[in-house]
Formats: sequence, structure tokens, C-alpha cells
Amino acid sequence: MANETLGELAEDALDGDSQIYFRKNDWRIPYPHWLLVFDAEEDKSDIPNRRCSSRLVKDSETLLGEELRVTLTKPLKGSYPSGTKVRLHSDGPTYLYTGNGLQPTAEWTTWNGVIHGMVPLGRITPMQPRWYPGTVQANVIFRCFDVEMQGAVIEFRNIRVEKEDAIHP
Repeated sequence: MANETLGELAEDALDGDSQIYFRKNDWRIPYPHWLLVFDAEEDKSDIPNRRCSSRLVKDSETLLGEELRVTLTKPLKGSYPSGTKVRLHSDGPTYLYTGNGLQPTAEWTTWNGVIHGMVPLGRITPMQPRWYPGTVQANVIFRCFDVEMQGAVIEFRNIRVEKEDAIHP
């Protein structure tokens, strides 16, 4: 969710529409992970909100007089009347990097990380790894960015995921 992005529909958004119109605001769609949630509440009490559009087309925002138009990557499912409150949300990237940028070596190396509590509502990215509100599942992934390792074999053993009782600051 992007903080300070509450807006409202300037026109009815109808099932099958691919362009949505808002009362003038200063939204920017800087990367392709943004989407709209409908029936948004200013106090964010609607979260988790599953009344979502498809992703928005990057850089598709166009100011037309007093209205802002954005384009959806897929037609809208459902209809919403003019005046419906909307907010920008992001569906990615939502990786929580906990390995501290370590690179593999030829020796067995211990890597670990901790996810500390929840991201406060309104923050797009956490200052330290925290769960996003509404998180219901997670996967462990390993990413290696060292181009010199192409073709290398990486072995893993003794992988554990544990829940800690205490929440660290």
C-alpha cells in the first residue's frame, strides 16, 4: 500500500473498463507492480482489501483537465460508482532480504535472518525485514547475484524456519 494515495473515482468504473478516471491527484506509476483497491478507507480499516484491479500500466497516468486517467493491464472485474474511494497498492516486489548480502564460498557457511514483527500500515518498504499486513503465507528462496557463479552447484543442509516468541525492535 502506498501511503497518502487515497483518491476517488471521477467517473463510474464499469466491469470490463481498461481505463479508470480519478479526480485530480499527483499519482505516479513508477513501476509495474501498482494496482488499485476500491472502497478504501482513509483510516485504512479496509485492509486487507481484496477488491483490487489488475496491475496498472507503468507510466500510463495522464492528466486530462481535472481528471487523471490510468490504464489497467487487464479489464476491470466488477463495477464501482463515481465517488468510490480508491488507493494505490503494490503487489510486489515483496521479498524480505534477510541474508545480509552474503555470497557463497567453497566452505559451509551459516546464513540466518530474522523477520521482526509487522510493517506499520502505510509503509511501502520496511526499514528492516517485517511481515506485510495481511500476509498469510511465505516461501523461503535463495538468490545468488554473483555472475561468476554461473554453473556452480550450491548445496543446502539443515534448513530451519522457526517462530520466535519475542519481537525484536
